[in-house]
Amino acid sequence: TIPLQARFKTRSNWSVTAYQTGAAVNDGDETTDEPAKLCFIRATDKRQDCTKITSGLLNSQGFVYNYQTVKDLRIVRLKSGVWAVEFHAEFYGGGSGMAEQTSLWTYDKKSDSFWSALTISSTEIGGYKIIDNGPLAGYVVAASPEWQIDKDEGHFAPHQVQMAVYRLSGQFYLKVLSYLTTQKYGGEDESDGDPLDREMPRITKLLKEIGQ
Repeated sequence: TIPLQARFKTRSNWSVTAYQTGAAVNDGDETTDEPAKLCFIRATDKRQDCTKITSGLLNSQGFVYNYQTVKDLRIVRLKSGVWAVEFHAEFYGGGSGMAEQTSLWTYDKKSDSFWSALTISSTEIGGYKIIDNGPLAGYVVAASPEWQIDKDEGHFAPHQVQMAVYRLSGQFYLKVLSYLTTQKYGGEDESDGDPLDREMPRITKLLKEIGQ
């Protein structure tokens, strides 16, 4: 549980609590299918705004990831004077990999409520970066490997990466750029570096070209 009133200057005495009913493990087949839950709680009237941490899988005919394990809950800076609650949860289904979801929650003073500003879902070899200072303050960059099964690409082989860039607009993020990298990253030795760092020169150049 984290108190929020001092950092966010909320009108009411808000706090945020992350819950899990059990942790998924990756050293066997024992898992729980109950999703973690994030609750914003207002002490004055005992109001609770709770969200179960799930996501659908495209073209999966109703399959839903229930992110069972709470990995992190903290307050992060988005840019000067702007803060968010960052929540990170993980799904494990008994296979060879994990799925992860990170959400950023911002405060709206007018409604005295917290809202989901951005949700990023990826595998454990994906990632994201919040840029809170410099020319790109207020941006988030996300990287999600593209596993090309039709080209006999192994699960742990290097992959091209789908890059996505989001810009903070008010209290929400808007996607302003996305592209598939020409270079492959990852693999067992990960010698090609982190795409979140290696792709930044190209991202900066493309954002300038589109006026962002």
